[in-house]
Amino acid sequence: ATFIGSPAMNIFEAQYDNGTLSIGDSYSIKLKEEYVKKHDAYYEAEVKRLTEEIEHLEKEIKGCEEFLEKKAHKEKVDKNSPYADSNYMSFMKMELEKVKPLLEKYQEIVKSKSHLLKMGIRPEDVIRPEDATKKVNLSNKFKTKVELSELLGREYYVHFILDKFRLISKVSDNDLISIGDEIELGFNLNNLHIFDIDTTNLIF
Repeated sequence: ATFIGSPAMNIFEAQYDNGTLSIGDSYSIKLKEEYVKKHDAYYEAEVKRLTEEIEHLEKEIKGCEEFLEKKAHKEKVDKNSPYADSNYMSFMKMELEKVKPLLEKYQEIVKSKSHLLKMGIRPEDVIRPEDATKKVNLSNKFKTKVELSELLGREYYVHFILDKFRLISKVSDNDLISIGDEIELGFNLNNLHIFDIDTTNLIF
């Protein structure tokens, strides 16, 4: 997943456990029910899609094998069939080997509702509590130390570390923010993005 913008979206790993996102051992976010439903619906749909894809691949491989068997017995075959391509069966088998482990992983996610994923949040949605408006759905707060502070116009780009991840917050210049300062921040959950860690596809 890539996004246009400067600074770029913060994208980092988080552990999902039945509606709770954990970033390391010290910080977690409880998601609203609507987001939990979107998460569950995504993986249930992926299990269905991958199951159908495997059935299609296995059918095509069987078709290739039957084609080759007829050809070996000098029976009449359709030379324009995709099965006539010597690389077709190899490609189908390669695709099957890729899809099967992913299906197994997604089936386990549907069952356990626990897995690693990627979380995305834009710098302008990493907010100081005092700057949050009524429209902001602010997560529980965390304290962090300023690693780098860049004043650009009327805004600071504040670099900080959460667990092991280096992130950026874009905040107003209402206060002087310097390297080494301890600040309190939270995430605007209205603009939180979640991605599958294997495909980088957007979940919500």
